[in-house]
Amino acid sequence: MSRLAYAAPFAFWIVALSPAAAVEPPAANDTVLDALKNGEVLLNVRYRYEHSGQDGFDEDAHASTLRTRLGYETGAFKGLSALLEFENVTTLGPNDFNDTINGRTQFPVVADPEATEVNRAQVSYVGVPDTRLVAGRQRISLDNQRFVGAVGFRQNEQTFDAARVVTQSLPDVTASYAYVWQVNRIFGPDSDQGRFDSDTHLVNIAYDGLPFLTAVGYAYLVDLEEAPRLSSQSLGVRLLGRHALSETAALKLTGEYARQSDYGGNAGDFGLDYFLVEGRAEIGRFSAKAGYESLEGDGTNAFQTPLATLHAFQGLTDVFLVTPPDGIEEVYVSTSYGFGDLGLFRKVSVNAVYNDFSAENTSQDLGREWSVLAKARLFDQVGLSAQYASYDGGGFAADRDRLWLTVSFAL
Repeated sequence: MSRLAYAAPFAFWIVALSPAAAVEPPAANDTVLDALKNGEVLLNVRYRYEHSGQDGFDEDAHASTLRTRLGYETGAFKGLSALLEFENVTTLGPNDFNDTINGRTQFPVVADPEATEVNRAQVSYVGVPDTRLVAGRQRISLDNQRFVGAVGFRQNEQTFDAARVVTQSLPDVTASYAYVWQVNRIFGPDSDQGRFDSDTHLVNIAYDGLPFLTAVGYAYLVDLEEAPRLSSQSLGVRLLGRHALSETAALKLTGEYARQSDYGGNAGDFGLDYFLVEGRAEIGRFSAKAGYESLEGDGTNAFQTPLATLHAFQGLTDVFLVTPPDGIEEVYVSTSYGFGDLGLFRKVSVNAVYNDFSAENTSQDLGREWSVLAKARLFDQVGLSAQYASYDGGGFAADRDRLWLTVSFAL
């Protein structure tokens, strides 16, 4: 029996929130039966077509997959509520891609294997003022998900078997602590890499008491039994500044620094730095962003973030899911424009990004990537998106192109 099963009878659970989210108790019910009746059905269906062409493969990958999540969250009784959600990922049509477990290595990887599993299984407690407690299978997404996230882009998201507390009992402070005993990764329960036993502590404290600045301090102590070389201790600070230039224009600045060292079962001996500097300008519906990110490497070890939503960083073609031994530096620029509502389509927007990569330790050229994204909503429940990304390896890695077409429905 899994540790989740042992923990469930006595654990307190909570919907996992980012540290900046408010701690608001759900509406109370007079009886357990009322709490069961006054719950909410959870339904999320997403179809995606993904095409991947990559040098070194004679055939392109074509992945047509359907992800379905179905669950139920009860109402609250005496501060307690429960949530159970199942997830299924199914391939539609030919299996013309390497999903990491089907053995079709003649195709490029599209990491969306077929799977059926319990995605979340939670009971929440909010009986302590300004505080939420949770233990069990849950989402945990911290800050911008650079260190800890749900990998929501992939069909099978990443969840955590964990106990977590989020409190806002101090003015302008949101403090979060989680103990994680298992990481349920995107590769699914049938993969040797689908589950990592863990002895991990996640601490995140945010202060939002200044009108122009939010400060976040964190300590992530990650110990992964099946991947000891990825075990590490990361201590860092993140600063988010904002300044309104007018009613329709604003400037936002982000700075972040972290120091990572070996931890837990990692036999290495290293101390590595992480830097991020980013500026964003917003003028009406138009925005532009530029940034620099550095993950240090010493030729043997490199700054790693194995619990992150890695697809969201260092390009969309997933070349750098694992930081190279010499580390990586990235300079990126992006622009976006929101059209608002256009007829039947709502929240229409387009986005373009350019990334340039080099080795932090040696300055070697690691290639470059550009991507474009268009997305919209049809009514309130249906989301549509089309995205294309192209990576030029510059001799470091194979050139590749990817296309995604996505339709989603959620209650």
